[in-house]
Amino acid sequence: MDIDAPPMALHAWKLAFKHPLTGERMSFESEPGAALQLETTVAPTATY
Repeated sequence: MDIDAPPMALHAWKLAFKHPLTGERMSFESEPGAALQLETTVAPTATY
């Protein structure tokens, strides 16, 4: 592990699991936080 590497930011837009005590299905959805909102560029579609 590189101690000088920038921190990782993992984000799931949706997370769901069965509650371990009640068995109830839990589901959560979220938009990325401000620090994770990166500008993206879409590459042109290749023609074959």
